[in-house]
Amino acid sequence: LFKIENSLDWHLNKVFKELGLSDVSAIVHSFVDYIDEKDPNSPWKSMQFDVLDDNSVKIMALMELGQPDEYEGFDASKLVQILGAAVRHELVHAEQLKKQAENKGITMWTAFKEMLDDPKQVSDSAKFGNFKDYMQNYLSRHIEVDAHAHQAAENLIDTYGKEKALDIIGRDFDLDDPSLPADVKKYKNFDVWPKAMKRFRSKMYSYIQSLSNERSN
Repeated sequence: LFKIENSLDWHLNKVFKELGLSDVSAIVHSFVDYIDEKDPNSPWKSMQFDVLDDNSVKIMALMELGQPDEYEGFDASKLVQILGAAVRHELVHAEQLKKQAENKGITMWTAFKEMLDDPKQVSDSAKFGNFKDYMQNYLSRHIEVDAHAHQAAENLIDTYGKEKALDIIGRDFDLDDPSLPADVKKYKNFDVWPKAMKRFRSKMYSYIQSLSNERSN
């Protein structure tokens, strides 16, 4: 597991360096006791980011790092696609935070601490009676709508192509479609507030357009 973690770390950090993201780094941890009911056959479980006291961004991937044959229907290229979209979800958060720090004239670390204490941006699970209410609130925060929309747009384009992706976001989401990305399904599963859902669709539309243009150039 240590070798796998180091290899993933190395490749992610190599990409960050090539993109000129000198203040961003990645670390991969094995998280063997986590069960993802939405996608039990994927070793990727979760992604999150932190800001260190030197104002650098650390992105952490939680993986259940076993052997490929332990996962039914394992598809390495699909995993790379999903991981890439998840990493860029966290980079959207990093960019949001950078703009907040610049606008307020404070450091990234201070902006991060302020963000964590801001209920308009971050949901506190302890304040909700059940998981569904928490997720409904969490997914409706504007920073999450933006980041999830970017992640969903990437996965929609990779799964269906631009035109079908645009068609899908304009209709009611089909939860019975096994190919529909989990990032899209959960906005319906958790009955996200109508205003947030409208914003989510709008953001996905913008990202599908911009990402498609980038890929065609």
